[in-house]
Amino acid sequence: MLSNEQRFLLEALSDFVNRRKTAVPGGLDISSIVALSLEQDCSGIIEYQTGLTALAGEMDFCCYRMAMREKLLRKIDSAFRAEKIPYIIEKGPETAKYYPIPALRSMGDLDIMVHPEDKKKAYQALLENGCTGVGEKRENLEWFLKSPEGEIELHHGLIYSGATSEDRFVRFSDSAWENAHPKSDGSFSYILNPEYAFVYLLIHLQKHLLYQGAGIRLFMDIALMIRNGGLDWDVVTEKIRKVSIEKFAGICFALIARWFGVEAPNGSEAITEAFAEQTEEDVLGHGVSGKIRLSEKEKNLYECANRNRLNKTSGTKRLRDVLSGFFPPYSEMRRRYPDMPDCKALLPVMWCKRFGNSIRRKNMRAGLQEAMTPLRSGYKEEMEARVRKLSDWGIETDKT
Repeated sequence: MLSNEQRFLLEALSDFVNRRKTAVPGGLDISSIVALSLEQDCSGIIEYQTGLTALAGEMDFCCYRMAMREKLLRKIDSAFRAEKIPYIIEKGPETAKYYPIPALRSMGDLDIMVHPEDKKKAYQALLENGCTGVGEKRENLEWFLKSPEGEIELHHGLIYSGATSEDRFVRFSDSAWENAHPKSDGSFSYILNPEYAFVYLLIHLQKHLLYQGAGIRLFMDIALMIRNGGLDWDVVTEKIRKVSIEKFAGICFALIARWFGVEAPNGSEAITEAFAEQTEEDVLGHGVSGKIRLSEKEKNLYECANRNRLNKTSGTKRLRDVLSGFFPPYSEMRRRYPDMPDCKALLPVMWCKRFGNSIRRKNMRAGLQEAMTPLRSGYKEEMEARVRKLSDWGIETDKT
């Protein structure tokens, strides 16, 4: 059950979405409200809604972050314009425009997407314009850079082929450029069409729920797009159908109607009070990105649950689960290594490559722990509980 302070935070955010002011009742622990708003990265909104002196300066800090973000966007645009590199601005900056006060939509790094063939050139252009590379550049993942104005994630797709990505979502990602239009300012910047961007937010939320969970901001983004996005709901409904997330989307819409009083025109799924209350505890009990400090036990259990979900297995046969951890089936190896030749006979070669990568990156121990997870005491019961939780969310596997 939510605390009074958590319930108040939810009500204040609902008031923000619906452009109402929020009265602060007596008897609340103000320090708890401050801590919650900082954890959920919505402190600027709560200061705006309530005028709490304990949050003084949070709105100004949000405006400062937005100014730095705009400066970083100008730097990116200048670098890419010189090299004639088209790019898409993902999520945050575009989602912010649906907020009553865009500056109060918090965000961390900037997610920028380019065509795969432009990725190396784009990375180099950013280096030559004052950015610094961070971490390893893995071919099939995003690359990280930092600048005095902020951090950048450079992507070549919205969703990557990998162990947690299904074909339907990869196909959705592959159509990003077909569902984007150029800005009218003469730059090389493209904007995702709102209906496509909306469905992407739902898919991104599902990805979070598969592992660490999600904070309230991801739900608020969706609520504000429903309320202020002027979406073509026939297009939205068709795109949701194409990626087979009808039930998941309906459950999200039911929660958004409960929390923010915003109804999706295409309806919602029925949810139980027990599910709603547990979800509220999960969403408001951790930070803006969910439970980011997962134990190794939790990480391994979630990985096994997702592997079994994708491979359409029951998740209760321990030996099979152990073997699939060491020797993933062909379908999963294709997800992990999209450049793998379309030839099942090469599967042993790819297993060797996988082991070699683990040794090179010095994460063999973690891999062994993950693979041996099904032998742990209590694994069967934990797996069944995890699978039930995903089922309650309407998270399903590929239907292709």
